[in-house]
Amino acid sequence: MIAAIALQHYRFGPDNPTLPLKLERDFSPRCDWSRYGLAFTAYDPDAPGDTRMRLRWVSFGRPVYDGQGAEVETAIMHGPLAGTGYRCRVISGSPVGPSRKDPAGEPGSTRAGGAAPCDPGIARRRGLR
Repeated sequence: MIAAIALQHYRFGPDNPTLPLKLERDFSPRCDWSRYGLAFTAYDPDAPGDTRMRLRWVSFGRPVYDGQGAEVETAIMHGPLAGTGYRCRVISGSPVGPSRKDPAGEPGSTRAGGAAPCDPGIARRRGLR
């Protein structure tokens, strides 16, 4: 679920490297990120170096499953005062990665990984706006 959102919504990949991964305390997915071409590192708020770089991260909440897939709350911070949150829907049974019908994974067409458009409505709740 998270890999589909990382690839389709955030478009992480060779030309857009992943940001450090910040997770909820009680949520730690066991995923072979490299299987999907992702290379997340753990977010460290006390990392040495440029303090602005510590304000760059992406987070994913625990997926909430139903009979058709799952919804995942996610947020991204690009730097000080530059972030937003989303609620993303992932449709079950869809492969992660570009589909045969949509090799580029373009928005508005058949979605690779089943990631539906994400709703930015949670930004205020997460305190990101």
